[in-house]
Parts: sequence; C-alpha cells; structure tokens
Amino acid sequence: MKLLFRHSQHGHPGNFMFRLWSQIELDEEENELLEKYGMRNAILIEGHQPTLKRNCILWTFTLWFFSVILFSGGYTYSRFIGARWAYSSSLSMDWIIFLSIVAAVIIGMVVYHNLRETIYVKDLLIGRHFKCKSVTGLLEKKSWLISACQSLSNVLENSKNWHGTEAIDIYPR
Repeated sequence: MKLLFRHSQHGHPGNFMFRLWSQIELDEEENELLEKYGMRNAILIEGHQPTLKRNCILWTFTLWFFSVILFSGGYTYSRFIGARWAYSSSLSMDWIIFLSIVAAVIIGMVVYHNLRETIYVKDLLIGRHFKCKSVTGLLEKKSWLISACQSLSNVLENSKNWHGTEAIDIYPR
C-alpha cells in the first residue's frame, strides 16, 4: 500500500487556506482482499460533527429557496401583482416544484460531502481533498491519515488468514 499526499495553499497573507490531497494505491492482492471482504465502504476515520446534519439542512433549505426563485423565473411574483409585462416562467408550477426538489437533493448531497469529516476507504481510493485553516491542522490531518492507513494495512494483512485458524502461544509471566 502506498499513501500519496499533495500539499497546496491559496488565499492571501493572513487568510491562507491549506489543502491536502490524499490517495491510497493498493497492490493487486490488497485490492482483492478489499473487494472480498467489502471494505470499500468501511469507515477509516470517524469524524465527530454533531452539527453536520443541521448545517446541511440549513444550507440545503437556503439554496433550495433560491433554486425555486430561479426555476420559477418570477412566476409567483408576476401572477401575484397581475402585471402582464412582468417576467413569467414558461414552466408549470409542477415542473418548478419537481426541479427545485431535484436541485435540493443534489445540493444537500454536495454540501454533506464537502462538510463531512468522516473518511471512508473509498474516499482515499479515488483521492480526497481536505481543507485546513492552519499548517498544524494540515499536519494533524496528515498524521491521522498515516495512522489510519497503517491500521488498514494491518487489517488487510490479517484478513489473509480470516478463513483459517491462527494459533498464538501464550506463556505465563
């Protein structure tokens, strides 16, 4: 197993945002073990974010509200004031509701995946970007990833013998 990192930063002095990209490369045997035991969806690092759902709902609702306005194109406003010259949507209200719900679901998924700190094995198989406000936060995240990948490597090594019997001698002290 190889763990790849790429570091970058953007912003201006005093307001830098540090980025860390990470990906794992598995050899053929490790990849087969990962598939055999269905570990792609396993949690590698579990993040504690008690406000994640609330933040996602708030962002989703806010962006959904604006998508309704965008899709309606002033539909309700022009009907409310009765103006013939006002801009109105060519979409029916059913389509406006449908498109805004689809947009809300997509927005919710994107917001959730951008805010979550939980890291799955599949995230690192395809590569994942992390954002940190400080260099120490970047180094801490990198250290967590190294430790978690070492644990994953140990699990994969031990999984070679899961269907066999492992004998460990225990001696008194």
